[in-house]
Amino acid sequence: MPAPKLSRAPIPKFTKRELDVANLCAVAIWYGINYETGAIQKISDANLMSRFAPYFYEYHQTKKKPNPDIFLADVRDLILACGIKMLFRGIAGMDFRKGINAIYSDVYPIFLKAQKNPTRVSSYKDAVKCLEALSKGFVVNPKDNRLSLASRILFFLAPNLQTFNMNNSIAKSYGLQSRPHHHYAGYFELLAKGLITNQTALSKYKIPPMRDELDYKTWYEASRTDWWRRRVLDLAVMFRASPSIVPNPNLKHLIQQVRKADEEKANAV
Repeated sequence: MPAPKLSRAPIPKFTKRELDVANLCAVAIWYGINYETGAIQKISDANLMSRFAPYFYEYHQTKKKPNPDIFLADVRDLILACGIKMLFRGIAGMDFRKGINAIYSDVYPIFLKAQKNPTRVSSYKDAVKCLEALSKGFVVNPKDNRLSLASRILFFLAPNLQTFNMNNSIAKSYGLQSRPHHHYAGYFELLAKGLITNQTALSKYKIPPMRDELDYKTWYEASRTDWWRRRVLDLAVMFRASPSIVPNPNLKHLIQQVRKADEEKANAV
């Protein structure tokens, strides 16, 4: 792939209000609420993490592929939940099973090497290498790429890998080239530096309780990383780049309703 073009403008230090709004929207997604419409969605962020991360962490422990494994339907649902349905137009050039297998054969060795680092989270450079490997795994033609899809899978697959969700609107607003294969490494660098710039304020936000079939072990692993801070930053940057996106004014109430339903369900067991 061609060398990436680095950004011309850094991600700024966000205001408390901007980060509070981004955190509220991140909480909404965690609970399966569309932060624009307020509608309850079939798939939440918690559910997506439950579909990917436990399998990866199981393999990390046992070195044996899980059975059952990540399903093709999980990848398809992630595409729908993340709003990247345009990928279905090029589905003939994709091999979902090959991509899932690449998680173990190509991504995991890079991940394992990165874990020798004493910190809980790898560097964005390790994540870029995993991104390249997984993107190649999902395409039939080696000249093609599925970088946007790979970034989202990695985000939910391995919380302690410093992955960022790729977004072309954000890339263009910060001076990166419009096509992902030209800017992916620069994009990760941009967001990683933005994370450092805002780390003090972001550290105050915490991942919500586990739900939607997410097990405690996976949730605990994610809570020890900067996964939630990356989620909040991702939304703050997107809102700044796309001011036409307006969060639903009733989000707090809607979140409270879902939380109450979760508590009632838990107490009924």
